[in-house]
Amino acid sequence: TVTTATGNDGGPGGSTANMNAGVYGSATSGAVTKVRRIVYGAYGSSPTAGSVMIEPHVDNIAQFPVVYNSTTKTLVDSGSGADFPAAADVRAGVVYNVGNMTGTLAVPTAANVTIGVPVDATVGTAVLTATAVASQLEATLGATTRAEPTGVPAANAPFADKLNWLYAFFRNKRVVGATGATLRNADDTDDIGAASMDDTNGVFTQDGWQ
Repeated sequence: TVTTATGNDGGPGGSTANMNAGVYGSATSGAVTKVRRIVYGAYGSSPTAGSVMIEPHVDNIAQFPVVYNSTTKTLVDSGSGADFPAAADVRAGVVYNVGNMTGTLAVPTAANVTIGVPVDATVGTAVLTATAVASQLEATLGATTRAEPTGVPAANAPFADKLNWLYAFFRNKRVVGATGATLRNADDTDDIGAASMDDTNGVFTQDGWQ
């Protein structure tokens, strides 16, 4: 049993045709050479050959399938193991593969992103265009039907609720008397706002709508 077998890295596209395996297992005696820990780069040459079994072990750094009749070694990694992140996680200017690779921008620049699309994995900005703003306002206000208000919106209510109440204020019937005023709903079946009034010594005061 070999405790650790270490091979060369080779680098991206590096030639490994002349590298010989350092651990070779012969099957002539019926025995199998075991390697507990194997370490080499994605483009490197495997340090093992012949009848060699790689034991599952907690200390293993990586195991790469190597095609010996080709100079191309392919690493398939769906996560971020072996210092190879998933494509969606690559960032521009960040170095990977122990210094052999530098990330490129996997997402568009902020200037090319429309409203609502995240930049750089949900962190970033989006450029506002007149067309995009108009479309958003139409979707939020123009094309959205709203029920008639049943009361006066709070001071910190959404803008659309305040606008909805103002429309009712100018459209609907108002009843004004010496001591107060009320705003009726469209069917004239209920009050949707009221304001008290006072006339003292010739000074007329109307309180806020409630």
